[in-house]
Amino acid sequence: MKQQAYRDNISDISGEVITTEFALEANESMIQMLTQSVYKDPILAVIREWSTNACDACLMGNKPVKFDVHLPTTEDTTFFVRDYGIGLSKQDVVTIFSTLGASTKRDSNLVNGTLGIGRMAGLAVADAFTVESFLEGIHSTYVISMQKGKPVTIDMGSVPTAEENGIKISLDVPYSDISVFKEKASLLYIHFDYKPNLNLKDIVIELDTTGHISEDWYIAKNDRTYSISNYVVMCQVCYEIPNDYVVKNKGFKNLVLKAPAGSVTFNPGRESLSLDKKTVEFINNAFIEIEKEYVEAAVASMALANNDKELMARYTAVTKAVPSNIIDLIDPTPFASDEFKTLFTVGGYARSTNSNISFRALTITDAFIQKTNKLVDASYKNSYYKTSRKMSLDTYQSVLSFSEFFNAHHVIIDLKSKYRKALNDNFDGKPLITWLKTDKDTDIDLAVAEIKGFLDVLGVSYQLASDIVALVDVTTSEVVPREGLYVRPIERDGTVQRAQVMKEDNALSNDYLYVRLNNTTPVQTDPSFSMSNYFDMCALMRNTGYSLPPIIGVPKKYQEYVDDLDNWMDFETYVKDKSQEVTFKALKKEQKYASNSFATLAELVNEDSPEDMQKFMKEYREYQNFRKSTEYISSSHSMFLANLFNANIEYFSLEDPEDITVLVEKYPLTFALATSAYTQRVLLNTEQRRKLMEMEKLYAVHNH
Repeated sequence: MKQQAYRDNISDISGEVITTEFALEANESMIQMLTQSVYKDPILAVIREWSTNACDACLMGNKPVKFDVHLPTTEDTTFFVRDYGIGLSKQDVVTIFSTLGASTKRDSNLVNGTLGIGRMAGLAVADAFTVESFLEGIHSTYVISMQKGKPVTIDMGSVPTAEENGIKISLDVPYSDISVFKEKASLLYIHFDYKPNLNLKDIVIELDTTGHISEDWYIAKNDRTYSISNYVVMCQVCYEIPNDYVVKNKGFKNLVLKAPAGSVTFNPGRESLSLDKKTVEFINNAFIEIEKEYVEAAVASMALANNDKELMARYTAVTKAVPSNIIDLIDPTPFASDEFKTLFTVGGYARSTNSNISFRALTITDAFIQKTNKLVDASYKNSYYKTSRKMSLDTYQSVLSFSEFFNAHHVIIDLKSKYRKALNDNFDGKPLITWLKTDKDTDIDLAVAEIKGFLDVLGVSYQLASDIVALVDVTTSEVVPREGLYVRPIERDGTVQRAQVMKEDNALSNDYLYVRLNNTTPVQTDPSFSMSNYFDMCALMRNTGYSLPPIIGVPKKYQEYVDDLDNWMDFETYVKDKSQEVTFKALKKEQKYASNSFATLAELVNEDSPEDMQKFMKEYREYQNFRKSTEYISSSHSMFLANLFNANIEYFSLEDPEDITVLVEKYPLTFALATSAYTQRVLLNTEQRRKLMEMEKLYAVHNH
């Protein structure tokens, strides 16, 4: 990003005046301030700085922007960002990572960087981090660490490679921070124009643009990400706009403004805006323009609605968190259907005055009665009451807001009787609007057809009372479902969900595991296992890489039907049989190495090391690979389930393993160093490591 213009107060100085240029001393305090203290949120900072640098590397090399991000997990606690840009030579790495403030990005707004300190953000969360450069077939590795309060770049050597050019920066994350990295990444990448390739697939990084009415700004959805503040996104980074008196936000809140590169100025940590004159002027001008554009953009959005339900959803979106003076100018009425307008009335106590009718108040009106040929009536029940009240002009209490109307469940009564209990059972605690014929003499088929057409125009989904009766009245064995069968999907933890219709095509075309139900309670056939054991075993198999069909609860009257289908398998039988086919991997108690200590030996052991030490490290790597297998289980409950269901268990084994206790006594220097602080180990250069191994050999010969 182009460097901001700096003040130049003095145009010329007389030669007789002595001047001394200001200088910065690169002492420990200054280094700490620029690499650690500058960030309030170090974890977010390192994800942001390394990721934006990855995008910049591709843009500067005129390459398509692509980069990989590995977020830490319990299996692999490494965080890394790998770009496929231009790569760096040895000289570039040493220069860039040893000179704070150095930047090659100050002449272009195409890229994000400018301050020259973001690459060192790793030191705010870790004692050291690794830089790997892939350049023209050479893979070079460097460690950036602290020595006497200052960062140093350590050359770890180079090897040939076939990988694409680029840079990979990585660090190790404590277990306590793993979930924090995941949370911060989701908050950050949702604003990125270029999305990373993530190792985790359950993170939402796509911005939901539903309801956006402009490409330059939008009202953010009211979730945990936003408060009542406003925000500006520049170069993929989101900044909160301070609620300061100099900022004239025109009453907006939760508004996200997209700014061109260089439009606003940020503080050194790039976590907040600097309210300098330039930034305040840009933000205030932006709010002035948005206030002018908003109504026009809102109207254009509502004009695109396909039906009344979508129209009012768009109206709700465009008036959310908008100043009242703008809301008063936004009217959805011109885009409403004639059918929808027949429900408009005057709300609340105001109906006794001469107030005009409004889309904000809905009920059965004379216009509706005429529109539906006097065939249809309606009643409303909110979520707090069990009884319904007629939607009538007789009382203000029958008037609904449009949100109450469109968010309620709509049921068309196509039966003459025996439906009330089914509706009460199925919609207990839920808002409900029932549509029915006006009186006993009205033809029910004509009334049903009339209201179907009316609700279709409005875009309101509905259910037929006859379907609900068939769904919940399990005591009537003669009831035949209209389509397929009624089932209850079961979640992975064994929770039985609400009943739903399964189409016959779906019932015949996919594989299912079925659980027999008595009402909503699973019926267990084998008392030697608890039902929770079955579901826990299913979860264990899924977590270790095995695929299982969906689990479906089947009421009594449909059990004979699914018994005859080859693609429906008894849940209990399937789990018991499948369990004996799977193979888990596990460790015996005596095989559990102190991994945090011995993993560090990999940095010291090499081809100059004693053979038995090299052999031990080979064993240890095999052990680690075994533990990383998707079939690996470690908890006592997992072992209990595997044994309970007679699953196969493959234990880790080695031929003629090295005795670690003997090695610790035989090579005291190496093992003592391996368990010391990270910075003490990493500062050993290649020659020092070779000498250490020679000393260990001599020590071993002398003492044994």
